[in-house]
Amino acid sequence: MTPSCEAPRMWFLMFCGGKGREFRMAVYFILGILLLVGVLLLMLGFADADPAVMARILKRTFLIAAAGVLVYLAVTGRLGAAAGGLAGWAILALRWHGIWRQVKQAREDYQDFRDGGAGAGVGSRGSGRSGPITRHEALEILGLEEGADEAAIREAHHRLMVKIHPDQGGSNWLATRINQARDLLLRK
Repeated sequence: MTPSCEAPRMWFLMFCGGKGREFRMAVYFILGILLLVGVLLLMLGFADADPAVMARILKRTFLIAAAGVLVYLAVTGRLGAAAGGLAGWAILALRWHGIWRQVKQAREDYQDFRDGGAGAGVGSRGSGRSGPITRHEALEILGLEEGADEAAIREAHHRLMVKIHPDQGGSNWLATRINQARDLLLRK
């Protein structure tokens, strides 16, 4: 062979000949570069994207990737083993989903309690309802008895607000009820 024909043949053998180790390394390198560029482009697009559009794109991307993995597993004969592993993961996912739902519900209930929404006041001395209060409820909220003077009302209000004020981690709803009780009893 002449040297001019040998150079292309050497290049072909370098990437495709023998065990193909060099070829695989080159392919992995190129795929890595493409993956890096793709991730950088996604990050740039993510900053300006509409959240609804991003959610749709991520769902479609996940479905396409899942389909690709299933095809790969089917072609390589590993689908049966993957199905067994997937069943175990599905059981764990369902268990975590149930736990997550309970945590989410507890967080919503707590937020409702703090903000005076539905369920607020459960376990407290008040009636748990919103709106105007009666004189009896006002006395009960402030922990006073009928015939309390203005100084006792103001002192009870101050004592409770120190404990219940929203700036101290208390509930807006409870602070509002305490203020309503004070205002009603002082006839403001």
